[in-house]
Amino acid sequence: MWNEVFREHQNVSPHCNGIIEWDLSMEEKWGSAWRECAKCTKCTYRSKMFNLYEEVASIKRGRRAAKINLGLQVGLHHTPISTASYRKICMASNIPPPSVSGMQHTANAISEKVEEENMRDLQRQREKIKRIKKIRGENPDVVNIQSDCVYNNAIYSGIGKTPFQPATQCAYTVAEYETYKHSIINTLPKSKLC
Repeated sequence: MWNEVFREHQNVSPHCNGIIEWDLSMEEKWGSAWRECAKCTKCTYRSKMFNLYEEVASIKRGRRAAKINLGLQVGLHHTPISTASYRKICMASNIPPPSVSGMQHTANAISEKVEEENMRDLQRQREKIKRIKKIRGENPDVVNIQSDCVYNNAIYSGIGKTPFQPATQCAYTVAEYETYKHSIINTLPKSKLC
């Protein structure tokens, strides 16, 4: 960017000895990425806008997503912190945080892809267990498992109301019990919310 700006400024104003600096009045925030331009402190030179991020190729109309924004959402999908927590970390570090709506839009865009890849990975784990059982000379269709369920509300919240867990949401996880790794081979989320 700077090489192009210096050359262009020299061509437009060859006798100007002004300093080239960021034009903060023109900057645009795009999630965690920025678009910037430069200006001269003495003459009227102002550069075009430059993306300070890499874009992701897309066949859809409209502005292309920044790789950093998609990468951030992939990271947040694989950690226990949320969008709100990430924004708090940014603000505590004096970094302008992305907007909540922008982060939600990006999360919606990649959540389907993350889910598809997770399902493919679980399928690969199941196929791996079947291959191991075949090598051992065991029936590959019978797999020893262990499982557990996590509910969205505490068990004690239903005391005296029902003998069953009064949750509106739960996540059921199944892990194989054939190898020492005990890899997760399936998950099942359930929700009663409309």
